[in-house]
Amino acid sequence: MPMNSMANGFDGETDLGAFPEGTARNDYGLVLQRLDLNLDELWNYGMFMALEYVPSMMERGFRLLAAGSHLTGTPGRVAHVWRRGAPLPSRGQGAQLARKLMRYVAAEDVTTLTPTGYDPARWLPGDAGCSKAPPAADVAGGSSVGSRVYLIDTIHLNPARMGAFVDAKRNLMLPLLSNPKHGATPPWTLLASGWTRGAGSPTAVNVWELSESDTLLRTMRRVSENTNYQDFVKRCVRAEDQHLLAPVDFYEPRPIRAGGADAPVVVYRG
Repeated sequence: MPMNSMANGFDGETDLGAFPEGTARNDYGLVLQRLDLNLDELWNYGMFMALEYVPSMMERGFRLLAAGSHLTGTPGRVAHVWRRGAPLPSRGQGAQLARKLMRYVAAEDVTTLTPTGYDPARWLPGDAGCSKAPPAADVAGGSSVGSRVYLIDTIHLNPARMGAFVDAKRNLMLPLLSNPKHGATPPWTLLASGWTRGAGSPTAVNVWELSESDTLLRTMRRVSENTNYQDFVKRCVRAEDQHLLAPVDFYEPRPIRAGGADAPVVVYRG
């Protein structure tokens, strides 16, 4: 689907509807890109992504936040989460880059995400407002090599509960999942959170890094007995869809958790 390709200068703004005050941010954007791979081209695809596609997208103002291959869901599908800053002048190479991408993938789907009010703090080198040196790494959030996974969680909400959902995510779920003081060992790290729809049919996508592959089972057993969590789900959530992804080690950015348990920051060094 090269016409909607990010490499081809994707700037599609979707009408997501109104957002109640405090539920969304508008000073930057997020994009979820899904690629169905041609499995015969996996090696060439990886080389292309690492050496050409990701650097070229950075030149266009996109920063790769996570890259994972589906363990559940559609076989052969890769998901990328990008942060989109201010558009940079195009060098006219987008169409050529999009054509090259289509050599390695059968289909591309691109979704604009409006950041939620609880989207995490990030340190991205060279960004305005970022310190020159990254915050110190938080050892409590360290990843187990070969064991970590990504979780993409798509949540369909009661339209009247958008504000309550954001408040509960910020004040209940984030401490419960990402702060070891509240029993989450090892802690989850929220990498990105954005709305795919607002107003009449609100839908949020959360992307988490789990430092150990069995963390999801252990955590869900624990929170299922939390009455505040159960009340939150009953009041706010209409449906939920979750998929686990294996990090694409060949070119994914390997974020580092920093900033401490009470105010985590996701650090990207490259």
